[in-house]
Amino acid sequence: MSSAVVEGPPPWAAGARRPLSGIRLPGHTREGKSSVTVIVAGRLYVDPMDRDRFVEGHRPIVEAARSHPGCLDLSISPDPIESGRVNNFECWESQEALDAFRAVAPRPSASVEIRDAQVLKHDVSHTGPPFDWRHRPEEAALAGRVTARRGRFGEPAPATTWPNETGTKVPGRPVRRQVRRTAGTTPHRAHS
Repeated sequence: MSSAVVEGPPPWAAGARRPLSGIRLPGHTREGKSSVTVIVAGRLYVDPMDRDRFVEGHRPIVEAARSHPGCLDLSISPDPIESGRVNNFECWESQEALDAFRAVAPRPSASVEIRDAQVLKHDVSHTGPPFDWRHRPEEAALAGRVTARRGRFGEPAPATTWPNETGTKVPGRPVRRQVRRTAGTTPHRAHS
């Protein structure tokens, strides 16, 4: 097998997944500054007959952004339900990265009238998993999830911290209540 040097845009510009190495998490410092992730997201409405042309016309912008330093993700895509709707999602490492890209961004290759735009910019200072099961162990159990408490970034928390009935962390292991069943009746808790 021979190796070759490939020049040109990075592989994720052609649609492959962008590697996560080197991406800073929000709140990490860079040259003494606090980093805040910037998300630009929302929906645009165009004539349903022009939607595919609008999306394809913005393809050069998406390709350029995805290969630009500081772009974590960018997508301009047709909505699967509303025929005239286009979804816009941009995630940038910082406001500076977004501004730097906007200064050199290519123009769309197609001119389509936007009938309505509902797009907002969000400054994000904290990120985490989409579902935080740590604070709702009973729902996690119903969903078939592991109910063990987890520390920051998913590390196991010390075995001595578990929530009591009020959610306060207390020493020890969780208390398992026993349920006594009697034929023909609903289950009830045994008295301790």
